Amino acid sequence: MARTLVLEVSRHRGGVMLSAVQEPERVRPEVPPAGRQPSFAGWGVAHLVALALVLGAGVFSLAPPSDPDVWWHVKAGRWILDNAALPSTDPWSLTAEGRDWVAHSWLSEVVIALFHDAFGLKGLALFRSLGVLMLLGTLAVQAFRRTTPGRALLVTSLALLATRGGWGERPQLISFIILAAAAQLVRAAIAGRVSPWWLVPLTWLWANVHGLWFLGPALLVVAMLGTLGDRGWRGGRDRAARLTTVALACTGAAALTPNGPEILLQPLRVNAYGRFVSEWGPVDVHAVWGFGFFTMVLLFLMAYGRHHGKQDWFVLAQVTFAIVLGLMYTRTVAPAAVMLTPLLAEALGRTSAPMLGSFSVRFTRSAASLLVLLGLAGGAAVWTQQPELPPAAPVEATRVLSAVTPDGAGVLNEYGIGGWLLLFAPDVRPAIDGRAEIYPQEFVGEYISAVKMNGDWKSTILPLQAHSAFLHAGTPLVNGLRDELGWRTAYENEDWVVLVRPDAERS
Repeated sequence: MARTLVLEVSRHRGGVMLSAVQEPERVRPEVPPAGRQPSFAGWGVAHLVALALVLGAGVFSLAPPSDPDVWWHVKAGRWILDNAALPSTDPWSLTAEGRDWVAHSWLSEVVIALFHDAFGLKGLALFRSLGVLMLLGTLAVQAFRRTTPGRALLVTSLALLATRGGWGERPQLISFIILAAAAQLVRAAIAGRVSPWWLVPLTWLWANVHGLWFLGPALLVVAMLGTLGDRGWRGGRDRAARLTTVALACTGAAALTPNGPEILLQPLRVNAYGRFVSEWGPVDVHAVWGFGFFTMVLLFLMAYGRHHGKQDWFVLAQVTFAIVLGLMYTRTVAPAAVMLTPLLAEALGRTSAPMLGSFSVRFTRSAASLLVLLGLAGGAAVWTQQPELPPAAPVEATRVLSAVTPDGAGVLNEYGIGGWLLLFAPDVRPAIDGRAEIYPQEFVGEYISAVKMNGDWKSTILPLQAHSAFLHAGTPLVNGLRDELGWRTAYENEDWVVLVRPDAERS
């Protein structure tokens, strides 16, 4: 065993004497190497349960496509890839052909189309599953970094419920992930950790992905108001001016996308058609996402009032904005929950709370790995065994429609099935589809009423000169066309009816 030689200084009869003495070796405490702790250090029951919830949501999302708009998103993405350009006018509809069309979600639609091209119809479920995993994983990380594990698990569970309504295989799923990053960037910019100018390129990307891009500049405006509330005009005007400048730059960046300045008006145009679409309806507290959202709001109010003596206007401005957004429509609940998740976790705080159990790094790593493997195995089993389409998909009815309808002829259909016809009956021209903003508002209202046979429905239907009709079996217009106008039945089952105009013939 090595010894250490030390010089010992001592006095001896008026002089100084130096002597070498062997010092026994000292056992130094083991010091861990510099750097971050192991990624699983501090993990416990709450972390593993949260991981299981996120993975379970991803597996659950591998079900067959269910969103009625996904079909026209695939169609649009495929058109963009085939033409290497963005559409400027509608090329498909019976009633809106040639009208202006701004494909504001074009980049997401290309991604969705690529998933469809690579994996077929099951690729749409894979796209949704990966999106859900990324979204919930991001929200879970934000929650666990801000509060105790048990509370973070609660916040993650509520975020899962509140965002459930936004898990469709649509561009908005990518938009929610970008929103989580943008909100975090704004908070980091206010804390001085990053520059707010990073939001400019992020907004440019966002404006190519989905119409919610305007939330980026809106978050900066909200941050500006919160800053003025906390610091007052004198103390906060410089930062407020900077945030306002960045918000204007973000808006300008959106106008520089391939769609040009026209993209700036799209959120207003889409909003104008909200009365025709169910997801633009009021929030229902009895729905899963409504319950999750309102519970998050209630918990925040309780936690903030208990743990914060001084008002933090920056936080309150963000929460107020999120609550107002969530109360507007059913479809805005999910983005509101994305914004609320880290704010609720911070409000709950890191004060003492009962632990749900903690484990060694080795055990936690093994348990997490097992959960991931089970998730992958379960996902693979579900993905391979699930049908490509929902059981009620009108496959046979669509085949008959294509067979009895000449190429380019018009079809009377309901709003929700128009996107399906665009993809699976590409040679016909549906009267309406999910791209509501390309149709005149007056027409949309009159057409939906005519399908229900309200008012003078014939004055709306007859001028369209449609060759065929593709409707749910219980739709009132089925009886009107068949009994009053003499349309003949080409196909009928318990779900769908295909009718043909009496004076029309297959060319």
